[in-house]
Amino acid sequence: MGTLKHPAQVFWMACLLLVLTASEVKADDTAYFITTGGQFGTIDLNTGANTLLGTSANSPLAGLGEIGGTLYTAVFSGGTLYTVNPKSGALNAVGNSSIIYWAMGSTTTGLYAAGWPAGTNIQANSAVPVQYSSVTPTTVASSSRARNI
Repeated sequence: MGTLKHPAQVFWMACLLLVLTASEVKADDTAYFITTGGQFGTIDLNTGANTLLGTSANSPLAGLGEIGGTLYTAVFSGGTLYTVNPKSGALNAVGNSSIIYWAMGSTTTGLYAAGWPAGTNIQANSAVPVQYSSVTPTTVASSSRARNI
């Protein structure tokens, strides 16, 4: 497909890398990336070479997470959770969440996000603190943690 249009987005790729489990790739040496501009692809963790597979969105994205072999993302400052097609980067809406996404990621045990409660007017009140939440993708429910960022 080509090379990255904006090399400065390598920083965001590094922040948003998702290392695949060994059962899904040969040896944990490949990761998915998604940039704030929606470019989606893989990166070889040994060489740094990237392969663009497509464009996920025309809007900034909050990050990338994986649970049970399914990739997830959300539009930054949006309230909809999406699955990501691992071959093309195409998005498929899962549903509306109870949070406005600021950042998203995952661990081996869960999908997590930072954001604001749905309905928060973040443009009118920039002092509203970001809250940490766990996200249940099957129901799009989020459970806010007491910790503010």
